Amino acid sequence: MRTGAFLTVVAVLGWGGLWGCQGKGVALKLDMDPPSVTPAESQAFSGQVRGVEPSLTLNGTPVVLQDGRFELTQPLKDGANVFTFVFSAKPGADAAAEQKTDRFEVKRVPQEVFDAEHFYGSSGSMSGIKRSGSGGLLADKAESRLQADELSGARLEEYSHENRPPRDGMPLDISLSVGQGRVRVSVKPEKGPVASAVAAPNAPATLQAPAQLHHSKYTVRLEALDGKPARQLDLKVSY
Repeated sequence: MRTGAFLTVVAVLGWGGLWGCQGKGVALKLDMDPPSVTPAESQAFSGQVRGVEPSLTLNGTPVVLQDGRFELTQPLKDGANVFTFVFSAKPGADAAAEQKTDRFEVKRVPQEVFDAEHFYGSSGSMSGIKRSGSGGLLADKAESRLQADELSGARLEEYSHENRPPRDGMPLDISLSVGQGRVRVSVKPEKGPVASAVAAPNAPATLQAPAQLHHSKYTVRLEALDGKPARQLDLKVSY
């Protein structure tokens, strides 16, 4: 969750098209906004400061920039964690330096709390989507395929089948491959812990688990990890 952000920063964070249209100026662009709630022990940040002679601090500590870019990981304590970026740069070679601030709040909760209360929350985006499938409705089995160019944050994919019982969960066979980045794929059963697996380049994830019926749909959760968008996703689900 971003708090106290300058409007000029809000307008560009997470939107590559807007970033490219802003022209000259001073701004901070994160590759991916952090989640507002997470069970993780740490949070990764990466991005870029735009402007001439940029500098950046995080919670008062200088951040190393290479051609304006940075990557870092911060530990998370239980509860609220506030990250304050202060960045400075010149909008042009002959201009005076400008300083701006952007803040994010990440709340760390236990895994069981996240699974119970936040599993169905999503704040991400997906682009370049192609979908295909077979079966479903009155067929005994359905298969669905999702291909996407990029995933940022967390997204929910929903499936339904007229021949499946409304309770006790529907068995899903899931495979996920990615060309860049890491993605966690998860399903929530009627009882017991959430089942999940992580896909990375050249290391596809496979998962077999019963999925919980939620709002008349069976739900698969996809989450890009490491503070960066994942690219070239290929998700296959049979049920």
